[in-house]
Amino acid sequence: MRKATVILLGILAVFAIVPSPRPSEAAITSCSVNGNYKMSGFALGDTEVFGSLDYTPNGPCTGGTFTGSVTVKVSSNPPVAFVPTGTYVVNPDRSITITNTSGVTVTLTGNVSQVINDIANAIHVAGDVGGAINVGLTMTRSDEGGRILGRSADPVTVSNSATPTVVFSQDVPGGTLVGGKLLRGRLLYDHTNNTGSPQTLTIALIYGGTVVASQQISTTSSGFALGELEFVLGDTLSSQFQNGGITGVHSDLVSGPISWRVAGTSGESVNSPLALQLRVTHGTASASLTFRKLLVVLELI
Repeated sequence: MRKATVILLGILAVFAIVPSPRPSEAAITSCSVNGNYKMSGFALGDTEVFGSLDYTPNGPCTGGTFTGSVTVKVSSNPPVAFVPTGTYVVNPDRSITITNTSGVTVTLTGNVSQVINDIANAIHVAGDVGGAINVGLTMTRSDEGGRILGRSADPVTVSNSATPTVVFSQDVPGGTLVGGKLLRGRLLYDHTNNTGSPQTLTIALIYGGTVVASQQISTTSSGFALGELEFVLGDTLSSQFQNGGITGVHSDLVSGPISWRVAGTSGESVNSPLALQLRVTHGTASASLTFRKLLVVLELI
């Protein structure tokens, strides 16, 4: 098996699929492998392996986890599908180790290649299953559609407080918001003002501690409202500059809907792991003034 692995990786190197790192390039980390990768390859020559894996690096970019869907087809036999899960590590020299921990333990080693903006567009690995079945796989990064980064359906209530309160937070791994990528999300909420006088509610979009966009809403003196907002944060192809904004509708059942739109910028480094947050603040503290987060979804597109 060792000989087969060496031969496969040697062939890849000969055809320049696995170029050696250049001194001028930034260090490659486990955050360089992030998102969905389509997979194809063979085991023992007559066994086809195909599917996809979703990689999620940890905050420090020292490793990560993956899950996915893989189908194995042996000759003319019916295909068999399974769901692999496990861990992976990418080293500065572009070598990668992928370990499946669900069912039979499988360890694959190889290299990442075609690195653009510190993101690996291809992975080439080889290994064996149970010490007997030789496997060689190529994985290519997929940019089709959106990928859910975070979701929350647990209500979060802010009442009797004028302290800024984060109602949603999602860690975004370093290297995610690059190459023209966008973070897009939606928040559904309700709001009650039974104080007997008009009050204010401020909703802010925060990325890495920077307030990208913020909007203050004037609520009616007495009433219940439903609210919905969409937010977006986009890479400007600069490692330290992003554009973002919020569009929202606050629908008071008495006075009708209030529509608003606000935009801003952020100067955070996309190469660092950062948190995207939604924060609300009441203008005054009152038990008769309540904000409730209902649903949030965040995706990478």
